Amino acid sequence: MTWLHAIMAWLVHLVVVPYFALKPKLRVGLWRRFWWRRRPATLPRPLPPDGVAGPQPPLRVWAHGASAGDVLCLRPLLEELGRRRSLAVTVSALTGSGVDMARRRLPGARVEFLPFDLPGATARAVDALRPDLLLLERAEIWPALIRRAHAAGAAIAIVNGRIAPSSVAPYRRLLRWTGNVLADVDRFLVRDEGEAARMRSIGAPTERIVVTGNTKFDHALQVPDRAAIDAFAASLGLAAGQPIAVAGSTHRGEEALVATAFASALRALPTARLIVAPRYLERCDEVLADIGRAGLRAVRRSSLAGVSPEAPVILLDTMGELALSYGLARVAFVGGSLVPRGGQNMLEPAALGVPVLAGRHTEHSADQIALLGGRGLIELAGPADLERELQRLLAEADAAAALGRQARAALAAAGGASARCADELLALLSSSPRRAT
Repeated sequence: MTWLHAIMAWLVHLVVVPYFALKPKLRVGLWRRFWWRRRPATLPRPLPPDGVAGPQPPLRVWAHGASAGDVLCLRPLLEELGRRRSLAVTVSALTGSGVDMARRRLPGARVEFLPFDLPGATARAVDALRPDLLLLERAEIWPALIRRAHAAGAAIAIVNGRIAPSSVAPYRRLLRWTGNVLADVDRFLVRDEGEAARMRSIGAPTERIVVTGNTKFDHALQVPDRAAIDAFAASLGLAAGQPIAVAGSTHRGEEALVATAFASALRALPTARLIVAPRYLERCDEVLADIGRAGLRAVRRSSLAGVSPEAPVILLDTMGELALSYGLARVAFVGGSLVPRGGQNMLEPAALGVPVLAGRHTEHSADQIALLGGRGLIELAGPADLERELQRLLAEADAAAALGRQARAALAAAGGASARCADELLALLSSSPRRAT
């Protein structure tokens, strides 16, 4: 990075740092992102991989995902690499929720906040962590970090590579200003041919692009076991076989639509229950008000202790229990799709054999639509479709189960990206003597 780039980076961060300070998801760990002090290169105790005999120096892997969902997509790849090599893993995230998720779901890893993309901060982080391999999820293109890691001898790979069509022009402008740092990235492991074409269009070398699929399909198949789901049901006071609908990752405007649709289903099926899980927990008071305006009573999950709730709606105001909720569902609506938010994760309910309802605003979920469309996913044109399908599937358990089996089978057939990514990464490392040990 030239002195001019360094000055410009600091000027940009004069805006970025106050922005982070104002955002609840980003302000956590604000000052740690500068990596002011050189921290000791402490690494987690490496675990021997399955089927590998004898001592082997650990492969130092730094895996970065922006948010909680991105961190979870890295997990099956890290597990696959760990089955083949002894690893010492550091996981970083941009958001506080991503850091929290890494601590919960990757307990053997060192967890850090991503350093600000400044020359000093990235240098201190790379010098402390000394990665052999830097993994960047989706399109986490951080010029200063990439340059410093490359200079330090790390292999660098983008995994689950995705560039939204609307992001092509902004990335081109960024790389014109910073110089094409993609030349320092060794592998672009992308989801499909469309993503490969967009990576090429922003400057990724063609010979380094490999279509490997999406590891989030592998992650989605890692579902809670039946005992955990049954224990969760007991904690909510719900009975086995009770018709339950789950509205997961809902956004503003959707809870009112879901509650209205469920109120209609409830009149025909009085034992039915609805679990609502808003995408952002800070909206819980607002969501309760929306449910009340639909004529329904709701109770917070945090207030339940195994007593059957009298209210027909349970508001999931806790973290980490959405997958367990889907495990109870006869049908699931996935939010961010009836309002223009691009859609949320439809794979989680599909993996548990639950049919999925979603609206048409799924621009960010095109791969999920392609996978599940006509195979367990019902696309909704609007609130009337939601009301009709919710009532039908709550009432018709056999039909719901058949759709759920289709969704699960489609997802299972799409797995294997983690193994393909691991093949490419280990081949990359073995091709460079200083990275192979």
